[in-house]
Amino acid sequence: MLRLAARRVLQLVGLLPLILALGPAQAGAAGGSVTGTVEVLKKGGAGRHGDADNAVVWLSGPKSPTPESPVMVNQLKKKFRPRVLPVVKGQVVHFMNQDRIEHNVFSRGGKGFDLGRYPQNEFRPVTFDKPGVFKVYCNIHKAMILDVVVLENDYYAVTDEEGVFAIEGVPPGTYKLNVWHIYGGSNSRDVEIGGEPVAITPISVTSTKVVREVEEHLDKQGKPYTNKKKRYKRR
Repeated sequence: MLRLAARRVLQLVGLLPLILALGPAQAGAAGGSVTGTVEVLKKGGAGRHGDADNAVVWLSGPKSPTPESPVMVNQLKKKFRPRVLPVVKGQVVHFMNQDRIEHNVFSRGGKGFDLGRYPQNEFRPVTFDKPGVFKVYCNIHKAMILDVVVLENDYYAVTDEEGVFAIEGVPPGTYKLNVWHIYGGSNSRDVEIGGEPVAITPISVTSTKVVREVEEHLDKQGKPYTNKKKRYKRR
């Protein structure tokens, strides 16, 4: 039964980039829009960082109903795909394993969860019911890192490799535009959105961590990872 459901969820893979780019309710929605570019600075502000993607941009203020459809995170080639995932509070995330090896998804933040080991073409669901940023890892593969950003509404976007974002279908009004990057930098700005598209000047975030600091973390038991071989089963 679980494998059948997994195959059905796999059919939605091609829709994930659109969901991340616009948010669940934005595609085809009427209303205003805001576009811009996020500049990611290195830790200490010493020059631009080469990674301008994976910044989450969202508008705070309004609240959206929780989407009924779950969103999927793939585990493929020992990576979480996407690297960062914005969702609406209360939304269900399916953690799909598309690798031939087992994974063990866990998070130690908030209420925490441990999905145990499971094989290829199976998934495990998690409901994210509290706003905030949640770090998700694999207990077998240390390099697998995911940030789940839980928001109050679906007026959000994720920057591309050039740092560009677009949020559409926004009702007219004054909002606070927020930015958070996977290297810890954050910033905000007030924006006025009406019936015409709004293009803001570039907004910068200064990283609070370097890459090695982001990648350094403990396993689900709070202990350092080991380099033991045969920690997982191949199917």
